[in-house]
Amino acid sequence: MSEASQEDVAVAAAYARAERLLAGNAERLVVGGEVIPRFLPGCDRFWFREPTFDGHCFMLVDPERPLIEEAFDHADVAAALTAASGQRCGPERLPFSAIDLDADSRTLSFGFAGAQWRYEQQSGCCERLEGLAVDQAWSVSPDGRWAIAFAGHDLLLLDRRTGSQRQITSDGSAERPYGARLDWRALERRLRSVVSAPLVAWSPDSSAFVVERIDQSQVERTHLLEELSDAPRPRLHTFRDALPADAHLALCELLLVSIETGAITPVSIPPAPMGLLGLIDAKRVWWSSDSSRLEVLVQNRDCREARLFTVDPATGAALCVAQERGETMIDPGPLLTERPCSRVLGGGRGAVWFSERDGWGHLWLVDGASWRQLTQGEWVVRELLRVDEQNEEILFTASGREPDGGPYDRRLYRVGLAGGEPRLLTPEPLDHEITLSPSGRWLVDCCSSTDIPPRTVLRRPDGGIALEIARSDVSRLHETSWRAPERFTVVAADGQTTLHGLLYLPSSFDVRRSWPLLDAIYPGPQIVHAAQRFGLTTSQCEAFAELGVVVMVLDAHGTPLRSKTFHDASYRNLQTTEGLRDHVCAIGQLSARYPWIDVQRVGIVGHSGGGYATVRALLEHPDVFKVGISSVGNHDNRRYHAGWGERYIGLAADAPQAWEQQANPPLAASLRGKLMLGLAEMDANVHPSNTRALIAALVAADIDHDVVVIPNGDHWLLDNPYFVRRMWDYLVTHLIGGVPPRYRIARSSLAPPQFEA
Repeated sequence: MSEASQEDVAVAAAYARAERLLAGNAERLVVGGEVIPRFLPGCDRFWFREPTFDGHCFMLVDPERPLIEEAFDHADVAAALTAASGQRCGPERLPFSAIDLDADSRTLSFGFAGAQWRYEQQSGCCERLEGLAVDQAWSVSPDGRWAIAFAGHDLLLLDRRTGSQRQITSDGSAERPYGARLDWRALERRLRSVVSAPLVAWSPDSSAFVVERIDQSQVERTHLLEELSDAPRPRLHTFRDALPADAHLALCELLLVSIETGAITPVSIPPAPMGLLGLIDAKRVWWSSDSSRLEVLVQNRDCREARLFTVDPATGAALCVAQERGETMIDPGPLLTERPCSRVLGGGRGAVWFSERDGWGHLWLVDGASWRQLTQGEWVVRELLRVDEQNEEILFTASGREPDGGPYDRRLYRVGLAGGEPRLLTPEPLDHEITLSPSGRWLVDCCSSTDIPPRTVLRRPDGGIALEIARSDVSRLHETSWRAPERFTVVAADGQTTLHGLLYLPSSFDVRRSWPLLDAIYPGPQIVHAAQRFGLTTSQCEAFAELGVVVMVLDAHGTPLRSKTFHDASYRNLQTTEGLRDHVCAIGQLSARYPWIDVQRVGIVGHSGGGYATVRALLEHPDVFKVGISSVGNHDNRRYHAGWGERYIGLAADAPQAWEQQANPPLAASLRGKLMLGLAEMDANVHPSNTRALIAALVAADIDHDVVVIPNGDHWLLDNPYFVRRMWDYLVTHLIGGVPPRYRIARSSLAPPQFEA
């Protein structure tokens, strides 16, 4: 075989290794360890679905004993269901993924073949329950008896015990529907054939629920064209989407619905602006544990003000118990996508409130004009799990407090309502994902790290481990070319702040060779990018490395979970100037630390906000970044949803210069490196006009570039096999210096987007 042929074979083998490390293959390589507890009605016992390499099983945990066992006899259920349905079912791969189990574990219910089924453990019989089937289209009450579905733009209530149905509302319309998402989010799901249940928040006792009625009547329309394989003309999709220059956003009104009477009571909070999400969709609405009150957190359009209300479910009367206003965005919690870290206290005692007013994200006791700090220090509260008013204690997770961990690993703590020194309950230097049992007496802790596989344990209130519930089997992963990423620290461009990141090395790594560096970027501001938990990344870092590059992931200035100042670096600076300087500085330090990094071959790749940052890096730092791949970037946030840019820049009228400076197209003539743009023609999230405007500017400046167009592609380009293969080819050709093989990636190797129900 010639030397060229050997090289072709080696590159093809690298593609095969890279494909095996794509996130869609994760369940075939890593099973178990990650437990999502489903608590039985009225108690702390819970079941969970445990995947195996051969299928899955259902396990039951009794914390009081403590004991873990099969939730039912899988072989008996398989035999009974086979006999009742006429379809053969095996015990190792039962044809359902969720169950309803009564408190004494005698009766098992599940959905199968479009119907609801019930299995009696005592008799061993399985029967089909006509008319009582529910699926992802239904929002089910905590006690399992009631379910809500859409009836056009209205709501339908199902009594699962009797099969009777009742129309809850009758005046919904396309412009003012009940329980719906914003148009662009709804379109995303329809294009993926994702079935969505109404957005409602059930009371814990299942006696009532709260629902949004959104008003999009004054929101401007935008359009997408879908190419049809069976028709000569495309299909026009028109949907409402507010942009930063628009006068009107969608508004949402909250309504309380009584299950017993069907009465609908408006919540006396003025209709709230919907930027990216509604209140329920954004987890800004929740009930007290005893169902005695509803709690609602509302922000204004530019998110510089936040107010916490307590609502009487009987009357809908709302009272503001805490509020804060700032010069930049007010974050009700450390991450935009998570539930706010605030709770109303009983007896008119005010509220526990998350604030960054001292420069870090901490808990405060707010009562009118009185503010008393409960936690403090150069670390961040992450989740408020429970406020135990009887024992005057708060249970919460936080990151960055312990010297033996990084700034992003969550630990569990307890502190008194009077404040004081928090007590650490999870000493292991890992990231701890905690679920609290309904009584608050037990903690389900799923912990892992980038190099330590997941393990789930049951903890007592003092943090002591009562029972190991599950442990990952990663034997098949270790049979691949996978290697855990290496954590690193560097000093930021300011010369003093420590930054944290990860390096992904190829399995063929050899310190005697010279390796190109690929910066896998996502600049925030709403999330951190470097993984803290075990597993294959959906950003495909492991696969990129296997092609023959060293991949760097860095959380720079402008990202959350550090200080308020650190995060505010992106405020009115969405062009990520300071964050990009951090990336350049990190590359310089890493290349000095590791001589095997070839600083003449540095590339950058990013998706969505990372696609935006990729182009900006090429434009602002052409001496550093030579090759870039930008996937569906929001290259001008004036073309993106109002709720995004306004949160991090401010209203268009208040900051015209900042809005102008964040746009990439005006700088197109500065491009010097190789650039590949990914354009998805049916992207309802980042509208394709963002990429088209950049292409138009590059063409006008006579700048060469490459474009990969995915007809009818949506925002999730990284789960498109053709696009991923073209990314690999581009890196091999322009960064690594090789010849791409003829290769086709299997659809099953790529992780589909995870839409919530």
